[in-house]
Amino acid sequence: MQTSELLNLQQVVTRCETLIESLGVCLQSGTDFEVFNYLASDSDREQPLDPIFRSVESDIDMVDGLWLIGRDANREIVQTQAMRSIELGEGNLAAFMQYRINELRPGGQQVDLYNTSWRLSASAQTICGNVFYHGGLWIRKDFRGGSLTCLFTRYLIAKTLLQFEPDYLIGLQSPFVSCRGLSAREGYMHLEQRCIRWKFHDAEELFEDWLVWMSKEEAEFNLAIPPEDFYTLFEKQVQPALKTA
Repeated sequence: MQTSELLNLQQVVTRCETLIESLGVCLQSGTDFEVFNYLASDSDREQPLDPIFRSVESDIDMVDGLWLIGRDANREIVQTQAMRSIELGEGNLAAFMQYRINELRPGGQQVDLYNTSWRLSASAQTICGNVFYHGGLWIRKDFRGGSLTCLFTRYLIAKTLLQFEPDYLIGLQSPFVSCRGLSAREGYMHLEQRCIRWKFHDAEELFEDWLVWMSKEEAEFNLAIPPEDFYTLFEKQVQPALKTA
């Protein structure tokens, strides 16, 4: 690939905006998470936001962060997601998981921490510095399956890198969405299966979350690919094939 075919972060933001708008979605972003909580509650989300993004359950007002809302032509919300910093202090991700894993629990769930387990690769254990957590991702059913997932998430990642210059980005995903390729669409370099096995008080079975993560340099490497490539892949190749199957 020639250097001229690679993009900088500002170009990624601009081109993602153009493509998203061409698909009939208007973007709204901000840093006030009280507003984000209010807007997310007005959507058709099947589950509440995770506590890490809820002002009544976390330190969200005291951290750096950015949220993104997408609206259709009727001004109805079709997409939510957010980024926020997590305070590791002088520690690393392993220490955070050891002592503060409850901050990452799924929304609407009461967790039995004694019977909840976690594991990290040797590389992930050493994640430290300015770390941002990526989550709150929801897309309305009638907007799923195309290129919007790629465009939404890469847009937010690029804006976060430009505004906050994090050392690492991390997030949690269910095994189902991970195996359907969400981490690849987002551009995450690392996927750690069975990272957390949550035990909920009202359920016998365990609920898994898989960790995705990448360094700032790794994020910039994948984001350099023009977003039009993913638009073409999903809107002009994958979708027609699905319609005729």
